[in-house]
Amino acid sequence: MENSNKSGLTERLRAFYELPRIGEEQWLRIKENMEKHSLLLDDDNKFSMLMKEAGEIDFHNTSSRFFCNSDQMVLNAEIINKNFSEERVDVEKICGDIILHRFDFLGTGKIHLGDKINWSKDYQSCYEWPHDVNYLEMGRSAFDILVGKYRDSEIKYPWDLSNLMWFAPLTSAYFLSGERKYIDAIERDLTDWFDNNPAGLGVSWFCPMNVAMRAINIIIAIVALAPYMNRDLVKRALEQLFYHGVLIMKNLEIEKFGKRNNHYMTNLVGIYYLGTLFGDTEFGRDWLNFAELELEAEVAYQFLDDGVVFEDSTSYQRLTTEMIMLCAVLAKLNGREFSDGFYDRVHKALNFMAESAMSHHNVPLIGDNDNGRMVQFTGFSERPAIDHRHLIAVGGEFFDDDALRQTGKGCEVEAVWYLGKYKQNLDQPLDAGHYFAFKDGGFYGYKSEKSHLLIHNNVVNAYCCGGHAHEDALSLTFSYNSDDILIDPGCYRYSADIDSRNEFRSVENHNTVQVGKSRMHYFNRDTFEGLWWVYDMANAETYEADMSDGIFRFSGGIDSYIESDGYKVKRAIEFNEKEKILDIKDSAISVGEERKDVPVFSRFLFAPGIEIRRVGYLKVELVKGDRVVAELETIEGDTSFLIKDFWYAPEYGRKVAVKQLQICWHAEDDESIVTRMRIKKCENA
Repeated sequence: MENSNKSGLTERLRAFYELPRIGEEQWLRIKENMEKHSLLLDDDNKFSMLMKEAGEIDFHNTSSRFFCNSDQMVLNAEIINKNFSEERVDVEKICGDIILHRFDFLGTGKIHLGDKINWSKDYQSCYEWPHDVNYLEMGRSAFDILVGKYRDSEIKYPWDLSNLMWFAPLTSAYFLSGERKYIDAIERDLTDWFDNNPAGLGVSWFCPMNVAMRAINIIIAIVALAPYMNRDLVKRALEQLFYHGVLIMKNLEIEKFGKRNNHYMTNLVGIYYLGTLFGDTEFGRDWLNFAELELEAEVAYQFLDDGVVFEDSTSYQRLTTEMIMLCAVLAKLNGREFSDGFYDRVHKALNFMAESAMSHHNVPLIGDNDNGRMVQFTGFSERPAIDHRHLIAVGGEFFDDDALRQTGKGCEVEAVWYLGKYKQNLDQPLDAGHYFAFKDGGFYGYKSEKSHLLIHNNVVNAYCCGGHAHEDALSLTFSYNSDDILIDPGCYRYSADIDSRNEFRSVENHNTVQVGKSRMHYFNRDTFEGLWWVYDMANAETYEADMSDGIFRFSGGIDSYIESDGYKVKRAIEFNEKEKILDIKDSAISVGEERKDVPVFSRFLFAPGIEIRRVGYLKVELVKGDRVVAELETIEGDTSFLIKDFWYAPEYGRKVAVKQLQICWHAEDDESIVTRMRIKKCENA
């Protein structure tokens, strides 16, 4: 086994999995609720009675608890039509495709799914899962049917279809235009979904996270449109939503020893919305109380003190923060406030997202990305998953924070749909350049109007088992003047392509240092379970991250290769924006009695469209179109250059060809190298 004595690693992995992650009182509360709802599903008479009660709630009273009630949506639409006239054009164009069932899910590009959607089908591989199987009752053995190492079917496709996220844009299109066809499209798809997904059967019921997402999107639509919808369908939807709630509560996604992640958070957000919907019933009140308690605990648990989500992923930062913002908006509206600590973490989470955003709005793809969103009023399937402005704009309005508003500029419409307002005429000074540090999450960097440098250097969080982490300690991304230059590879696919899953999260694909063929972290490459955990071997440390005399400096180290090769790796980074110079010093320091002659690799992955042109043995030009974007060379150390073809996944399910520069050097001969990148002034190639 790589990087470690096998028995020693096995012992450490056991401790890793059995790490206490939950208090006894919290676990007892969760277990009691799961058992209670399991018993309810076994009692057909009682369950049928409660479903009927759910379908007959006073919906007029209930709808006022939501920011998307029909009266408020009318007011919001007036603001948007008056101040953002282009939004109606955009959303009607998007909804034109939706009505025709032309969707772009998970990298397929826009394809026509037919007049009637097959909710159990992966439209890319054309594989269809059985409709009549209760996968939840099968437990973990269901994965043998749903996914497999040699199967290319994408289980996320039917899951994302069944999230019904196009209901929000259809809803907004109706209020902006007044055209009945958008309501008709929702009624058509909702009826078809209910007819073809019997309670508990099929893949759409297997993942409670997706059950919760679907519930929220249905709630958004019927709360806004119930006065105009078929009453029998609204009643049916309410009954089905009650079943959604019971199913989620019976199957909360929290494992032995309390291991959980964004799935459990999504369960709670779904229950919070369902509890608000059914707040006049006993079960609804219980759901709301349970969700409030657990959300307080989970925000403190899953968001670190600096606001970074513990999953080591900028994309899951977006998803988890969006979920919590949905709850924060509802809490304020209903006067059931969360704690100050809750709001403080959410605010910090948004600040991190704003600092991560580059001048062209996109956020670097650190860690995994599955395009995950909860609700999309604007930009459905059009806005890139790496553009987080929609959420930052909502946060800016919610927290009355002009810095967030400025970063979210261009997506104010989303804030209007959520909060019924936005602030105009922002007057923000130009950013002459500042550094930032989110030490708990391991993110450091420099940002100005032109430059963006982001460094990731953290210990993989054991409390979520590193399920979305990559081998990327000491890695960096860099952009200048809206040109992405150094990028992280992103995430192509999960279980539908296990080999690619492992390739995209491997050290070989990241802008960091590798000694020999040794791994930076350990993860099992051969099993489905191995896709969802990463065991930290780096013990990353950051020694310095600050700025003086206009120069940003960072230094850190990792231990990944000590046990396997006898070397500790250190990296120091300096960025001088005035001189347009980025220097990266990599060192391999022997910590053993014997200095080994080991090859060391410093790698740099370049953005799509950038070609590498040799202009010397240890110097290359980075060319984009007819422009020389930058020069890169080794200015210290004995090295060799190798240009390689690689892949970059700008979104889940899609990859594009890119170039990587691999710099090879030998630890025994030369302990350090310095690589210099010099930005050029739009020179013709």
